[in-house]
Amino acid sequence: MITNYIIIGLISDVIEFFVQKKLRFDPSYVYNDITKAVGLIHSTKLLHNEMMKNLPLFLKKGDAGGIATFLTRLKEAGKKVLNSIIVIFAN
Repeated sequence: MITNYIIIGLISDVIEFFVQKKLRFDPSYVYNDITKAVGLIHSTKLLHNEMMKNLPLFLKKGDAGGIATFLTRLKEAGKKVLNSIIVIFAN
């Protein structure tokens, strides 16, 4: 479900960019390209691998109310999350 909101946000941002720059585009291509790209980075774990290689860039230890706290709350609520990230930042 969260991925759908991310895709909608990306589509909105790309379309807004095209409109502001007065570029011609086909909305169906924008939708297809973005959904294909998001699916690819998740199915191949490209995003996961890049984030794990550069973890401090994405997560800051001790960031009160930040992503580490958010992920811990998700796990406590029984949601599926990246356990390796929670273990690193929960300590």
